[in-house]
Amino acid sequence: MRTKVYIVGNGIYAQMLLEYLLSDSNVKTTYIIEGFVVDKNYIKESVIKGFPVVSFDYLETVSKGDVKLILGIGYSHMGDIRKEIYYRCKNLGFEFLNYIHPTAIIHPNARIGEGNIFLENIVVESGCLIGDGNLFYAGTILGHDSEIGNYNTLSVGAMTAGCVKISDNCFLGVRAAVKDHVIIDDHVLIGATAYAYKDVTSYNVVYSPRCEISATKKSTELL
Repeated sequence: MRTKVYIVGNGIYAQMLLEYLLSDSNVKTTYIIEGFVVDKNYIKESVIKGFPVVSFDYLETVSKGDVKLILGIGYSHMGDIRKEIYYRCKNLGFEFLNYIHPTAIIHPNARIGEGNIFLENIVVESGCLIGDGNLFYAGTILGHDSEIGNYNTLSVGAMTAGCVKISDNCFLGVRAAVKDHVIIDDHVLIGATAYAYKDVTSYNVVYSPRCEISATKKSTELL
């Protein structure tokens, strides 16, 4: 019997995720996509792309064992909204699925939490440890033995070398890179094409072209 699935969220990212799920033959044979679920204050349309939009109030009435969730919340506010919604659903007793695109290459010994999204052509090398609620866009590469915490976003082509540690609620822009053995604390924003060549403490911003850590801006002022 196929498991019923709701996408948490109804914005552009959730709608993009729906298209991935509908085009994935593995998903079609395993799950039934029921629709979107959001806070009732954010329901502007009752149907999106042919799928109903229901409130969390409705979700509280369904059997927790019969329904799984996929986290369709984007990266606004450095992932804090994603974190809030994740815990709200967990407190209701629901389990989140990981979505792994068929082209993603994930080493068998990598350890992965729940509620993560892995899009096209991602590479996760041996020994990696990944937490919950992360979003990995197309072409992301995680070097061996890297640790990724929770509610992070790695944008298109972002990459880490080996033994990197990224905490929680970080954002790596398009083709951003992190040097091996570097530690990135929580709520760090690494801009597009920037190179984090040394440890970065919480709420800082690393940006191109000189790849310096901003002395005046905090990540939450920009995203």
